Parts: sequence; structure tokens; C-alpha cells
Amino acid sequence: MTRPQVSFGDVAARRARAWRGMAALVALTSVVVAAGCSSGGGGPATDGLGSDDGGATADLLSPTIGPAGRFDESPVIDTVDRSYILSVPASAVAAMAGGPVPLLIALHGAGDNADHFFTALGLDLFASKHAFVAAVPDGWGNAWFVQGNEGWPGDDGQDNGLQNDVHLLQEIIAHAASAYYIDASRIYVVGFSRGGGMTGLLAILSGNPTVLGGKYQSPFAAYAITSGYDATGGQIDPAVATPKKPIWILHGTADQVVPLDSGQTFADALQTAGWPVTFKAVSGAPHTWLWQARYGQSNDDLWTFFTTGKVP
Repeated sequence: MTRPQVSFGDVAARRARAWRGMAALVALTSVVVAAGCSSGGGGPATDGLGSDDGGATADLLSPTIGPAGRFDESPVIDTVDRSYILSVPASAVAAMAGGPVPLLIALHGAGDNADHFFTALGLDLFASKHAFVAAVPDGWGNAWFVQGNEGWPGDDGQDNGLQNDVHLLQEIIAHAASAYYIDASRIYVVGFSRGGGMTGLLAILSGNPTVLGGKYQSPFAAYAITSGYDATGGQIDPAVATPKKPIWILHGTADQVVPLDSGQTFADALQTAGWPVTFKAVSGAPHTWLWQARYGQSNDDLWTFFTTGKVP
């Protein structure tokens, strides 16, 4: 199988100038709206907090805590219609009374969608058990970093969907932080298959001065990839990226869609580059979500990894 890869050729300089990068979460209790993005959908209202005399600071304000529920959001990202699910369990809302809670973003594989992925993984129960907020975005055309020859329309002036995908994640983080008490130091991302490729990009492009003008800094505290691959095809040196946060990679030995050596090669490159990466080949496992008891680890193990930085 020829796996889709991101091109970083002669458009790199133009993309670097255009890219805004991930927005810093400088005030979790105030409204943060990413440039060029406008939220829609049925999510909670997010009124900003401020002071007439301008002397109030974020640490003097009560945190924003919105309602529990599932919210189907429809932001417009750089003129492109996008969508995602924001799931806020009652346990997370209750936990916010004592402090900020984590945010987990989960990226589906090619051909899938947010609603199916959310349901298949049982993310509502997973988030409820561990009291975190979960977000599951839809890839454009059911995929990530869609290339021009795969149908990317270029309405945002780009020849592929990578920039738009990252701006979507930027909007998700900003919106969640404006509506809920989110801990900026505990934002995690996990991806399956092509979503795993996207997760890898979010890691290795961070702080790279040769890509995107060096403006992108990852907000993620840890990454997890199952059945994924290096979406740059080795074009980007992961040693240059900063910061280097923990990565857990799982790959089935019987994967007929993305062969085992794709995951192994990516993990080896990360390890050589100084990343704290753990790779596990799951014997006999096919191309699937591998945090399942039948394959030797669970979603609970995934959460332990995220919260401790260590594979249980």
C-alpha cells in the first residue's frame, strides 16, 4: 500500500508565512477565538470575563465551567467547513470545582468519521470514568492532511489540508478552554491509522525552524499512535523538534493495511532522535484500535500513560 504523505517541497515557505500555529492558552477563563475561525453548532455559550478598569488578571477570576453533555460543533476554519464532537461528562464538570481537568483529542483513521469513532471507542464512558473532556474531530473528506490529488479544494489557499487540520485542532483547544476549566499542561492526542500519521506530525513538526517558519509549538503533553506511520516519509528530522514529549506506539504484526515495519521504522527514528518513545508490536493483531483487552492493553492503560508519561 502506498501511504499518503505530506509534501514539504516548494510550498513550505508560503505555508510558513500563512500558518498561525497553535494558540497559546494564556487565559483559560477568557474567550479565545483563533484568527480566521468562527464556531457554530450547539455548544454552550462562552461569555468572556473582564474588568472595567483592566486590572483583573486570570488568576483572580472564577474559572469558566460549562454544562455537561455532547456538543456537535461546526466551525468554519479559514473558509472551510469543519466539524467535531466535544464530550463533557458530568464527572469532569464536577471535578472542575476542584481544579482544571485534562483534554483528550482523538483522531480517526481514513474513511471513518468522528461519530463512529467516538462510539466505537466508547469515549463517552472512557471520559466519564477518568473525568476528562474529550474531543473527536472529523477529518476533511474523512481523512487528515488531504492532498490536492485526493480532492483538497484549496479554498484556504493551501495545496493540502494539513494547515487546516491544525487550525481545526487549535480551534478545538481554544473553544474547550473558553467554555471549561481545562488544564493546559494536560492536553493529549491519540490517533489511529492516518489519524496516527497526523498525531506523528503534531509531534515532529513542533519547534522545527525549517518547517512552517518555526512558529508551530505543540500544546500536547503526550502522544499515542496505533497502526500509524510517519506521514512525512522521512522528509522531516524528528531530532529538530521541541519539546520532545512521551509517545506510545502500538502496531499489529498482522496489519495488512499499514505494515508493521511502518510503525517500527517511525519509532526507531524517534528513538534515535532522542524522543521518549515506547514501541510495542502486538502479536497477531490486525489493523485496528489496539487498546483493547484482547490485545493486551486497555483504554485505562492508555490513560495511565497519558497521566504518568510511562507505559504501564
